[in-house]
Amino acid sequence: MKKQKKLTPKGEKTLKRILEAAAECVSTIGIERSTIRAIAKKAKTSRGLVGHYFPRRSELLLSIIKKIEETGTPDIESSPIDSSALEKIIFNVEKNFKFFDAHPHYYPCFMLLYYFSGVRKDIRSANEKIYQHFITRTKTHISEYATENKVEINNHDLERFAES
Repeated sequence: MKKQKKLTPKGEKTLKRILEAAAECVSTIGIERSTIRAIAKKAKTSRGLVGHYFPRRSELLLSIIKKIEETGTPDIESSPIDSSALEKIIFNVEKNFKFFDAHPHYYPCFMLLYYFSGVRKDIRSANEKIYQHFITRTKTHISEYATENKVEINNHDLERFAES
């Protein structure tokens, strides 16, 4: 997305509508057929307005990944503070599922973008960022769980988990 000054409430609403339309297009008709024209039609706006926010389609696709990362992947800090490590793991997994339940078209979109990350360097780097965020968060909770329950998990096992 173009670097912009702070968006107005109307601009935020338009941007959200475009992102939702793009995710829905990708999940229903695929990445290749999700043209700016198709996305604009789904968002009930003009191609020019979509182009104003996203000059290139690749920027729009990366913005979808960023939205999934920001909205669908909770931070460690968002877990309830006084919870056990297991409760934090469950909280984070449930939060991911709740995001995809609330935005069902984002899951197939995410899977397609994951598939394309094998051939597109820009998509691959965005997906790797989401993956590393998930692994870091999960490793922290697993280590905490092991400590709380006096379960021995060595660092080698945690690294193998991260590599799998």
